[in-house]
Amino acid sequence: MVLHYENHTRISDLFEPLEECIKSRFLPALLGGYSFSERDRKIFGLPVRFGGLAIFNPTEVCQLEFDFSLTATAPLKSAILQQKLSLTPEESLQMSSTIKESKKNISFKKSAYYKEKVAEIKTDCSEDTARNLIILSLKGASSWLTVLPLQEFRYTLSKQEFVDAICLRYKFPIKGVPTTCACSKPNSIDHALSCSKGGYTDMRHNQIRNLEATFLREVCHDVQLEPKLLPLTGETFTLKSANTRPDARSDVSARGVWRTMDKTFLDVRIFHDGNKSNSGPIEKVFLSHEAEKKRVYNQRIIEVEKKLLYSTSILNKRGYGHRSG
Repeated sequence: MVLHYENHTRISDLFEPLEECIKSRFLPALLGGYSFSERDRKIFGLPVRFGGLAIFNPTEVCQLEFDFSLTATAPLKSAILQQKLSLTPEESLQMSSTIKESKKNISFKKSAYYKEKVAEIKTDCSEDTARNLIILSLKGASSWLTVLPLQEFRYTLSKQEFVDAICLRYKFPIKGVPTTCACSKPNSIDHALSCSKGGYTDMRHNQIRNLEATFLREVCHDVQLEPKLLPLTGETFTLKSANTRPDARSDVSARGVWRTMDKTFLDVRIFHDGNKSNSGPIEKVFLSHEAEKKRVYNQRIIEVEKKLLYSTSILNKRGYGHRSG
């Protein structure tokens, strides 16, 4: 059966049963039974890079996607209608160029469409949710949702790990968590990500440190974990916050990061955006932590080691990252 274009303008109603199935069966299964609001459903319908799960509402996007499909296939449609069985090299190149430009325009229009959706959601949600959407939209913040689940690189998650990761992403309560922490304080996601009891904060810091060292060993030389800095021999620093301890160490060092034989020191800072001390615009929070690291290490490394400090600030959530030289 051939459907004319004008008939497609009213097909959104036909997708309502599918949307109802997504809301009543698929999403609850994906979220481990967690009940979500209509606002949450709108967030889930955003692309991953805008903080969503790319589980689109078919009743809302069907017409948009159809229009984009018409635009992308227009050159092919024209060739078919003209009964062109073969194309000259010039015509083939022209068609390829036209299709490429169409895809570029479609990508731009899609981005503009979802930016408007994000703006609408932010005007109808709490300040905390709006801030979380900004964080989830940072570069690399959602890569764990789009990467291939390769067992070789430990990119796979168990069912419970995936549900917990989604709950962490949207700050939903995690089921089965004790109400009281081992430190005797009330337990919550925010508390669990900040409590020093049990050494978890050190473990996650060391995980990022070790990961950076692993990547550096692929391309650099003389990669060391926690290299001891050269001892001071009477040097003084203008910054009172500069680290002057005889046992001072950086997190990682490597030769060849910038130039072949130069040594670069890398230092890692993990922080949780849920702490009161990390409130405010997230970019300013990143800069604040980086500035603190530089106040402690920069002058000593530059003036004594004669080397470069490279700081890494990472939010205490899956995938968030920000770096500064």
